[in-house]
Amino acid sequence: MNRTYKVIWNKAKRCYVVVSEITRNHHKSSSHSELVSTNVHRGGI
Repeated sequence: MNRTYKVIWNKAKRCYVVVSEITRNHHKSSSHSELVSTNVHRGGI
């Protein structure tokens, strides 16, 4: 039986790790936090 997997970057270990194909990836969270902080600054002016 074939097993499917993918390789993703682990921020905590700072290396690539092999995971199940059905594992979710984390997307860039920094762009979301920048958007939120920009909206907060605009609302305060």
